[in-house]
Amino acid sequence: MLTLESNFDLDTKEGVTNSIAWLNGFLSRIREDGCWMVPRSGTVYTIRHSDKTAIKLMGHLPDASLDIVFRAAGWKVVDNT
Repeated sequence: MLTLESNFDLDTKEGVTNSIAWLNGFLSRIREDGCWMVPRSGTVYTIRHSDKTAIKLMGHLPDASLDIVFRAAGWKVVDNT
């Protein structure tokens, strides 16, 4: 079970594994073509479950970690910013 104390450091295997688990759980709550606005960066993604594509629509603060975790989880990221 993931907690606030879980390791999410993307420089470690455990952190990547935990990050993927968190992302998959979170995305399961978003409907097809739904949007996710990431508060810490202002990045907005459209989520397409049908072909595992995350379409980046805008972002105020660059945050490469989001794309890294999407790709590690088997998602394609399209940058439309």
